[in-house]
Amino acid sequence: MHLFIHATGNSKLNKSMKTNLLLLCTFLLIRQVIFAQTDSSSVLLAKYDFSILNDTTNQNANRHTDIMLLDIRKNFSIFYSYLKHLGQKQSNEANNIQISGTTVKASTRIPFADKESEYIEINYEANNYKVYDWISKQPHYYEDSLIKPQWVLWPDTVTILNVPCQKATTSYRGRNIIAWFAKNIPLQYGPWLYNGLPGLIMKLEDDRNQFSFICREIVTKVEKEPAFVPYKNPEKISKKLAQERKRLRQEDPIASSQKEWGISFSYGDSNKPHKKRAYNPIELQ
Repeated sequence: MHLFIHATGNSKLNKSMKTNLLLLCTFLLIRQVIFAQTDSSSVLLAKYDFSILNDTTNQNANRHTDIMLLDIRKNFSIFYSYLKHLGQKQSNEANNIQISGTTVKASTRIPFADKESEYIEINYEANNYKVYDWISKQPHYYEDSLIKPQWVLWPDTVTILNVPCQKATTSYRGRNIIAWFAKNIPLQYGPWLYNGLPGLIMKLEDDRNQFSFICREIVTKVEKEPAFVPYKNPEKISKKLAQERKRLRQEDPIASSQKEWGISFSYGDSNKPHKKRAYNPIELQ
């Protein structure tokens, strides 16, 4: 069952009354779902179209795109690449995967290798989070404190997935952020580490148009198990080391493979200087 309910019935109801009825039903449905769930079961799933500009010196450069999934539980959330984990889960079962009506080819060896391999667990009661990744032979993770952004609310509104959303702005981890949240979805969660607004964040982007999250689907009744596949036996490392590994993988995948996996590669022309690829992480500070 999807979140959005269509108001039907008496044709004499004007548009405003129908809209208010829709919002009331949505609010009551969300509250019912939240209190009916256990701590370990999903309250709500929100899928986001993710886009980021890796080369900040060229606004016309190709962007990295992905579909990210926010799996909201009662006291914590999990955020990860839906495509990456769905590929990992199904690659041994089928070569073709259906994603929102579109058939996507899955590699049987490295499913969706170009997608985001990090996944983030946020514990809102403990006010911290863990970031897991698998770059070297053994998966790793690091812990850090969760910092709530200092949001400024604005009267501006837009409609996303038929839900009215209000504007909010903040400066967070080195970027100026513009967000749109749905007050009638009373969950103070959002994509990546963004949280603390009085409603689910439906759209978020930085003021330099370098990255964005746009909600494409919301599900309140999880009929199937989410795509999430946890990494086995992750090693705890420092945040600094984890970020260094990720930067090297993005800037120089061959050097990363040589260092982390012990696999030797060679460039086509060993005498020609190798140019690193651009890297533009969401977190700048």
